[in-house]
Amino acid sequence: MSFTFGFDLPSNPSTTSNTVAQLGASPSSHTTWGHATSTPRVIHLDELTTAPAFCSISVLTRTYDDPKGHFRVVKNVEGVIADLPEGSDLVPGVYEGGLKIWESSKDLVCYLQNQRIIRPLYRVLELGCGHGLPGIHALQQGADSVVFSDLNEEVLREVTRPNIFLNVANRALSSARISLICGDWEALPQILGVDKPVDFNVIVSAETFYTPAVTNKLLRCIHRYLATTPEALALVAGKRYYFGTGGSVANLMSQASALGMRSRVVASSEDGRSNIRDIVEIRCKMEGLVRGKKI
Repeated sequence: MSFTFGFDLPSNPSTTSNTVAQLGASPSSHTTWGHATSTPRVIHLDELTTAPAFCSISVLTRTYDDPKGHFRVVKNVEGVIADLPEGSDLVPGVYEGGLKIWESSKDLVCYLQNQRIIRPLYRVLELGCGHGLPGIHALQQGADSVVFSDLNEEVLREVTRPNIFLNVANRALSSARISLICGDWEALPQILGVDKPVDFNVIVSAETFYTPAVTNKLLRCIHRYLATTPEALALVAGKRYYFGTGGSVANLMSQASALGMRSRVVASSEDGRSNIRDIVEIRCKMEGLVRGKKI
């Protein structure tokens, strides 16, 4: 079984500035981390020849593929994490938390399931995917195509790709167009198009607005690639406040408004012990559209 990028790509990658990376059959045991390239790369989703070690986590929801509401996630990432500079969850320009399973990612899966957001034939984009749980849920629900985007090729190699195979039935893998792209969001037009960019029915992202600058990148990407249809929406999940870094839900919503989009908090999680988590829905303003194009 082989899988290819679901959109039009150059037939001879060596003649373009974009590098198409063919990954090996199984996660590596050692990863050297370096600064993420600004040139995006498309990573082909080849079937794993050996099953990775995994553990189960609960996301308090149920899917057709897993009626108990669990996801299988790779667990052999300890050595990878140890290789990170300073052992940090965040190293700007190098690593931005993709190996960690964030609670907000689980929140997104629950909301997507409970609200039945994903429909057959939908095109879905997950920005800052990490373990890729929301995107995997979209595949389980019959999405036509899902693009997983992360800053780091290492994250896509070590966790996203094996998680897809651990959680998505063969029938969905055979029918869906699945793509993995590593690189900075600002370079995505090199892959997804500039004049006639691919648009998506649903865009999801978790823990990606922790600074105002990163928030601006995120929202510009959403503004460019969210379909201009009434049902199209982006769901962004994260902490209400990111203490010490300046990011917040309020800043996210303010910047969305400045870009001509409308937003609202649709779900919150509060346990009295940790930071409140919110899910923000973002849509295009229909009055800001002319003949299906953003103005």
